[in-house]
Amino acid sequence: MKTATLLVLLFGATVFAQEGVTRGDALKRREYQTYGAVTLFVDPTGNDTNACTASGTAACATVSGALAKLPLHIRHNVTINVAPGTYSGTVTFPPLQSVSTASISVQGAARTAPTIASGLTSGTLTSSNTNFGVVSGPAVFTDSTQTWTLDDLVGFFFEVTSGPLSGSVCPISGNTATTVSVACGFLSTAAPGDSYIIREPSSKFTGGWSLAGLSSSAIQFADLSITTSGTALQTFSNVINTSLVRVIVRSTTNTAVSALSRITTTGSSIIAAASTPALDVTQASAAPPLLSIQSTVIRNTGTGAAMRILRGAVEVSNFSLVVLRATPGPLTGGVLVTWGAGQIMPGSFPWPIVVQCDSPGSGTGFGVFSSQIESSATHAMSVHVRDCSFGVSLKGNNKLNVAASGFVSVGTAFQLTQGAAVDLASTTPTFSGVTTEFLLDGTPYTFGTLTALQAPQFIKSPQGSAIFR
Repeated sequence: MKTATLLVLLFGATVFAQEGVTRGDALKRREYQTYGAVTLFVDPTGNDTNACTASGTAACATVSGALAKLPLHIRHNVTINVAPGTYSGTVTFPPLQSVSTASISVQGAARTAPTIASGLTSGTLTSSNTNFGVVSGPAVFTDSTQTWTLDDLVGFFFEVTSGPLSGSVCPISGNTATTVSVACGFLSTAAPGDSYIIREPSSKFTGGWSLAGLSSSAIQFADLSITTSGTALQTFSNVINTSLVRVIVRSTTNTAVSALSRITTTGSSIIAAASTPALDVTQASAAPPLLSIQSTVIRNTGTGAAMRILRGAVEVSNFSLVVLRATPGPLTGGVLVTWGAGQIMPGSFPWPIVVQCDSPGSGTGFGVFSSQIESSATHAMSVHVRDCSFGVSLKGNNKLNVAASGFVSVGTAFQLTQGAAVDLASTTPTFSGVTTEFLLDGTPYTFGTLTALQAPQFIKSPQGSAIFR
């Protein structure tokens, strides 16, 4: 035993006695932790055996290769720059531990023109309607010379390149042959003759991403496109916040984004063709807000919901527009479904959540079911719903404060059951092509019935469901 111990000590002394290597050097090897900001590069022409600290052929060939260069403990900001190109294979984050003051960012390259079915990816506007809201829905740009294929542009980015809105980059929520609808809020208007381009990220991935091994307070993905047949992006509770900025996440058969912790989306598109939700998020606690969404398109062309929240708060950021589209089947929860305790928390300005059912007359626009969901008067939400069987559907001990609401081609605007409540404050909903304005536990009412009552105006069913104004 003494001999073995002596050999170990001698071996260690030999290591530290090597020329240029001290005990401190050995303990500070980069395998343990970062000692400054780290910038790595990924390029299709690179090689994972490189140091990856320069671009081009000196870069790594894969994001996984770049992640393998990182030490276990991340104490400084890490940036991985991804060059244009298409990258195959899955990306699974290794067991990395990041302190709260350090962030990890995967940054894509400049956006490029996508391949589209018909029409051009650039032009000049002949007209626009940026005065979006609960009545009109999303902002619309028109180029009467185009010949686009219906909804072929959904998920790409519409960029205005001249005029008052120059520099605006918005995800496209829908298009006709000559118009484009976008998920952005504007305080200015575009003018005829203003130029535009349609773009997508040039850094593209064909395999799914998983953050299973990462333990971090924050990670950001920017200017990336992830398209796969499985779940495209999975986050877990060991990552406090995952941020998507100008990112397209798409699954051809499954949930596009599955999040077990807070996720923040800005100017991004989440697209799926699945029986499961396009965006599926949940966590064990209702606070902080589980989902913060700003200028985002979430669409499901399958029979599943566009978005499902399992316990937690939904926060719609200021000056934003969220467009949810789905083709809900008769038994699905609808376009937006929320389960579990939490809050609906729009920002200080009541920018609307726009919900569209792509199969007219089916599904629920905004659905809240099961445990308690409440939006306070200071966080009243605005909602625009079109082409759905039910506009807003609440069940059980749930209350929604509405700042403004508009319904177009909807069977029932508000459906309340088993004690649910809606407070309209002093607002007046707009109805166009609506069969039933309010349905409280199976009994229909009109807005005129409500306003004919003396203040405080409210209708309450025997089961406790109520509408207030």
